[in-house]
Amino acid sequence: MKYQVLKTEDFRTSRWTGGTTTQLAIWPQDSEYLERNFVWRLSTATCEKEESIFSRLPDFNRILVVLSGSVVLAHENVRSARLRELEQDAFDGAYRTKSFGAITDYNLMVRKGNEGSVEVIELSEENRTLAVEDKEQYAMGTQAFYCRDGYATVDISGTMVMLKEGEQLVINYDRRESLRLSVMGEGHLIRCSIWYNYEEGSFGPTLCFSQELLWWVFWERDAFIRLFSGLRHSLPGSCCFLCWWRRPYISLRCLSRSQRI
Repeated sequence: MKYQVLKTEDFRTSRWTGGTTTQLAIWPQDSEYLERNFVWRLSTATCEKEESIFSRLPDFNRILVVLSGSVVLAHENVRSARLRELEQDAFDGAYRTKSFGAITDYNLMVRKGNEGSVEVIELSEENRTLAVEDKEQYAMGTQAFYCRDGYATVDISGTMVMLKEGEQLVINYDRRESLRLSVMGEGHLIRCSIWYNYEEGSFGPTLCFSQELLWWVFWERDAFIRLFSGLRHSLPGSCCFLCWWRRPYISLRCLSRSQRI
């Protein structure tokens, strides 16, 4: 078992079309969000515009918790959810999602085939023991705590750790280990429980093909073949593109909604 308290200097902040996003933690630690080669990711984000369109992440499930403000999430042709402060919505990253409302939120992303859940804990000065669920189909687990406001002390199998507002605690453990947790303090904690299996090199970046790109490939197949011929040696992993020159179609093994390379 290993744990780490992550602070402002450990976070990575960048812009997205609707505001800013701050990566709090990612696993494996050498993963890159843009390459989509992670098992799970924790982040906060601001939606500065009244209307924002979320990036599609077809290989991941997502949970969003509102830290401040209120929002309506509209998952196109599926459902909508109205969220107030400290309420959450779990949804498929493949959804076309649009948000209405300026908010700050907390996000958990988990690669499909694994599991994650989020719980909002209202702290008190009295110690509270937390149950740690065991899921035998997964080899590894993570318990993560984000201090939304106030302060918290977290007891990790007899080791006491303190969290201040805006700090993130991450505890990674093997499911064969016995993990005991308790918390106390004041304010609110966001608790994430994550269960997963992972083999190094078992996946890579995700390619998402839009309908417009597919039509371009079909109608401009000669240009596409020339482009691919120049790029194929720089692509990671192995891409199997099977092209028939000057035929009325192109067969592409990667022409799915989401395909790893």
